[in-house]
Order: sequence, then C-alpha cells, then structure tokens
Amino acid sequence: MHSNKSLKRILFLLTGIFVLACASLSSRPESATPSLATEAPPIPTATDFPSTNTLTDEEIINGIQTSLDIMVQAYADNNVDLLNEALDVENKAFSRFVKTRFTTQQESFYGGGIDLSYQVMSITRREYDLILAHIAYNQAAQVDWVFRQLDDGHWVLTEPTVEQTGEKIIKETEFFKFHTYPWADDVNAVVEQLMQNARDRVEAKLGKVPTEKIEVEIIPTYGLYPFDNPNALAYYSYEGAFNGEGDRMVIYAPNSFLFGWYMQDQGWEQDLENVLTHEYTHMTHARSFNYVGRLADWIVEGLAEYVDGVDRAYNVAEAMQTGSMIPLVDTRENITYKQDLAHLNLLETDVSLAYAEAESLVTFIVEENGGFDAFWAFAQAYNDESGNLDKALQSSLNMTQAEFEKAWESWLISDYLPTYAP
Repeated sequence: MHSNKSLKRILFLLTGIFVLACASLSSRPESATPSLATEAPPIPTATDFPSTNTLTDEEIINGIQTSLDIMVQAYADNNVDLLNEALDVENKAFSRFVKTRFTTQQESFYGGGIDLSYQVMSITRREYDLILAHIAYNQAAQVDWVFRQLDDGHWVLTEPTVEQTGEKIIKETEFFKFHTYPWADDVNAVVEQLMQNARDRVEAKLGKVPTEKIEVEIIPTYGLYPFDNPNALAYYSYEGAFNGEGDRMVIYAPNSFLFGWYMQDQGWEQDLENVLTHEYTHMTHARSFNYVGRLADWIVEGLAEYVDGVDRAYNVAEAMQTGSMIPLVDTRENITYKQDLAHLNLLETDVSLAYAEAESLVTFIVEENGGFDAFWAFAQAYNDESGNLDKALQSSLNMTQAEFEKAWESWLISDYLPTYAP
C-alpha cells in the first residue's frame, strides 16, 4: 500500500485529469471537423463484432485483466509497441490519443519508476458488444474504460465509434447551451448540474461572472474531435467569440478513457466540478476582467488553478527538492519555444509542474500581497508594460522581479510547502 503522499503523487501525474485540463485559447479549425455525412464509415451493427453473449462476466473480466497487465508492463518498460497489444489499433484516432498520453507521461519530470496496478472490479455490458470495465487504479482510485473483444478472443481498450455515440442533442438553460450524445446519457444530467455549480463558485470567488451564454459540449469519444489536444480533460475556447460563434467549452464525459481517474471513495463529481470551475474561470477572466495578464500563461492558468481550489503544492515541493523548478522567464536567447512559466502552454515537458507553480504564484500575490485588488493591478500592469515582468511588478507591487522571486521562494519554503516536503 502506498502512503497517502506517494499515492497522491502517482495518481496526479499518471493520466491525470486536472493538470493537463485546459488550453484556454485553443480552438479546433472547423475544416478539421469530420463530416458525418461524407467521411464517416458505415454504422456498425452487433454482427460486426464478436458476440460476448455466451461469455460469463468472469470470463470477460479475466480477458480484460490480461490486457491491463500488458499495459502495466508497457509503462514499466517504456514500450509503446507493447502498449499497442492492449489497444484497438483499428481505431486510429483513439489509439493515437492513448499513445500520446503515454508518451507525455513517460517524458515528464516523473516519467518512469512508478509502479502501476489495475484490477477489474466489475463490468457493465453496453451496446454493440462493448464492455464498460470498472477498474481499481493503484488501490484507491478508479477508471471506467471501454473494451471490445477481437475475433481471436483478445480484449483491447477502445471507445465507441462516432456513430455508436448517437445523434447530438441540444438543450438550452439560462446560462448554457449543452450539446450531448445518447451514449453518455447516464452522466449527462449530472455534468450539466456541475457546470452550473462551477459558475456559482466562480461568481462567489471573483465577485462577478459573464452574462454571455456559453456552448458546452459533453464528448464521450475522442473520435468526435480527433484533432483536439490529447492531454486535456476539458477546455474553454475564447477565439470563437471573434467570429460570432460565441464562447465554447468541451468536456470529456465520465465513463470514458478520456476522463481519467477519480478517487473510489469520493466519486468523480467533485473532481469534475473543480475542472469546470477552472475552465469557467477562464471565461470570466476573458469576459468580466478583459483578460488582463493574458500575455503570461502563468497568470491565466494560475488564476484558474487558484479559483478551482485544488492545491498542488506537493508538485512544487518535489521540484524544489530536486532543483527542477521551471523559471518565470527563460532568459536564453535564440530559442524558438521558451521553456518558462510565461510560455506555459508551449512547454515540451512537465506541464503539471508548471500549473502547480502558477497556482503558487497567484496564491502568493493574492494571500500575501494585497488580495485580488493587488492581483488585478499586477495583471493590468503586465499588459500595460507589454509583458515586462520587472516593470509590472515595480509599478503594481513595489518589488523588482528579483525581489519578488526571492520573496516567493522564501514563502514557498516557510509557509506553503512544509507539509508536502518529500
């Protein structure tokens, strides 16, 4: 049994559902959206798949467990070819999604050296001979993944096809326009309520929220949008507002591989509400606070992390112990992609650590240097100074960049991190 601290570290970093939760300014080119009328394959029927009607639950569980054991070994060996043996490689978009998450984790600050365990607890038989497996993940967490059986009897991780998800349903409420699919009807109503809860939480924290209605899509399969970021659980898109289409949020539905893990004793509802609070903070930042500070990714993401209330100090603690902190500003010249917090969304690795650092920076400003009034003043100064951090800090918080970073580090060591130190 892992200690609570090490378990928290493992669950947060492997296929985590929150740190890589959003890309606040991302959008998918409309030309990249598949046309169901012209590009979709024929709708599968039950006869297109091996029938599992003659198999007992125990036989199905044993078959799925074998595939999970292969996945565990693939992570241990950093072997993507072995991972392929447990994937539905015929579903190209989905298998690419899984392998991208695999590669991202393996290349991160915490890649490798972590023991995984998956144990099938029960199954739910779904349409098209698909099986929803309820799986214990590292003893205390849970994932809910879909599997299908190949003709040779081998079970593979998969997801429903676009056609199997059903025809889109649109439902409007006072503040949202929901786009849902019948495959996820077991969770859609709950997600809709969590979205409203998130709006209420942001309003309570920041004092105001937008009056604009946002379009919210609850997506049960990656195949619906196979060009989206494979490392996100949900994201808010602001760019659509510039062409008259309005703001948009995409949420990967629970009971799918896309969703990730949740704690068995808590369920997924609170965790998802935290993510939606994070994303709705982005909309509020854009619509109610003019996106001040948007020139630095850490200001944007750190604010959303602070408002969602999920403390990630343990990530910062471990990075400080190993000298692996990501700098606020990458001062190296002649590099295309700066590896710093100002360019958080361009980081090649350790995005989870960057989100944790961003949260700590906003916490430091708000709770130690004058509240939200001080934060908004700094964010506005950052815009006014065209991204010059030193000038923005001097004009808003009366500190040079060097003084600010020294004070932040001292606060991290003395007040913020002691209970998380490895």
